[in-house]
Amino acid sequence: MTTVNDDRRSSSGDPPPCPSITGPSNRQTQPPTVETQRMRDARRRLDHDPIPHRAIDWWETGGIVRWPDPLPARWDHYRRLRALAREKREPQRSPELGATWNVQGMGAGGGRDSHCELRLETGPGGDSIVLHLDPRASSDRTLYNMRRRVTGDACVIHGVRFALSIQNHLIEALGGVVVDEWVKRVDLCGDFYGRDMGRDVLEPFEAGRFVSSAKKRARFSEGDAPTGLKIGSGERLMLTIYDKRHELTRKSLDYRFCVLRDRYHEHPETPLEHLEPAVRAEYRLMGAWLTDHGYRTALGVLDNLPNIARKISGGDDGRTFFMLTDGMPDKGNGHQSRAEPSDFWRRVLTTFDGWDERTAFAPVKPVDRSLIRPEKAARTMASYAAGIAVDCGAPVSTVPELLSFLSANAARLGLKDAGVRELVARHRKKRGLPAAA
Repeated sequence: MTTVNDDRRSSSGDPPPCPSITGPSNRQTQPPTVETQRMRDARRRLDHDPIPHRAIDWWETGGIVRWPDPLPARWDHYRRLRALAREKREPQRSPELGATWNVQGMGAGGGRDSHCELRLETGPGGDSIVLHLDPRASSDRTLYNMRRRVTGDACVIHGVRFALSIQNHLIEALGGVVVDEWVKRVDLCGDFYGRDMGRDVLEPFEAGRFVSSAKKRARFSEGDAPTGLKIGSGERLMLTIYDKRHELTRKSLDYRFCVLRDRYHEHPETPLEHLEPAVRAEYRLMGAWLTDHGYRTALGVLDNLPNIARKISGGDDGRTFFMLTDGMPDKGNGHQSRAEPSDFWRRVLTTFDGWDERTAFAPVKPVDRSLIRPEKAARTMASYAAGIAVDCGAPVSTVPELLSFLSANAARLGLKDAGVRELVARHRKKRGLPAAA
């Protein structure tokens, strides 16, 4: 039977292409001013429309693992950590090849999902690469004993290939062999730097210049600012198009560094307000859609990514899931299939039509930890606070005035003591620190 473990792209037999998730990098970079100019000069040599980036942005599967009888001693090690985590009410750490796993005190699953004894998490934030395992024998997809997930943050910072390799290494260290695996969810994204959400997406959508076979279409906003579109219900296939530059304000420094460096070809320390506009188009494909189209195994999905990407973005079966058009389509007379894609959507079609193995499993450079400094984070925080003060029309020109403004407007900004305590507790957990007294 074909499995993901047999795939050369995710085999744990090879060393992970990235250094340890938990290990710092000692690489030094050129001075920011020199590097910034070099990056921008290189981008100016490209067309006016920078080359888009395409990648897997979420990977979630269920699987069946064949375990030996008796189980190897390594299982006892993880069971002891699980018991200790439950007793101390905090995850226990276990180093493995390429990563340190956080062992949770409770198992995972229930309801529609099979229960798994071990719940293991690692990656950015401690839980971006997830592996659930159970030692019971299984031969049925309705009672599977393995579940894996690689979130968008881990896809950007470490890459899918690395995440799969460390998951496979742990499965093999526990004596398991994956004999069946299928995709529960996969997200395919395209990043379009230099494209404007309002001009290229929202304006033609509001004017009716689009065709779509999806019944559900909605614009979403944050505050008074429209930031994206959702097409489809999410139960089978959903397309989200949104302002990526706006979303970066909520992301970690590691995540921003990787996006700016690898996808926008900007220096990773470039302030967000100095970036050009950016749009992301992201397709979420659920297991039901994949199964209905004949993709019943994880390896089958990986091997057919070009066909899948072409189908969802271009509607090569005669039904266009969604497309922005260069003019008003003739929907009344049933001639909307004759509509031509807009300039931006031609770029989307070209990007997804060019999908290949290298883009799905491109190696990701580790983040240079020397760039992430407390003073840099403090400057970023001060910049956001100053922006809020300007938006509110507050006369702020000194540090005490800025702090006073934030304190006076805490309630207006949604800040409460309980919320601050929750945020601090979450960050302590991400860093493997005990809860505050």
